Amino acid sequence: CVCVCVKVTVWDKVIKTTEDHKVVDEVFLSKYKLVDNGAGLRGRDVNVTLAWNVMPYIGALYYQEKTFTAKLPSDYLVDS
Repeated sequence: CVCVCVKVTVWDKVIKTTEDHKVVDEVFLSKYKLVDNGAGLRGRDVNVTLAWNVMPYIGALYYQEKTFTAKLPSDYLVDS
């Protein structure tokens, strides 16, 4: 098995206050279209990484991330 690393951005947001920092369990639309040509990703296990930069008013910019495992659905919604 050859593992291939593919990275895509599916959502991004600028969060300006600490009150808005939580990502809640809600449905949101991606502003980037994802296309699986063929059926190569259907039903596959993937890693989903949430990554962020913190830019404080004073001090150095820093980066953090957290990775989760997920299983992609076997059936996709069709864009009509």
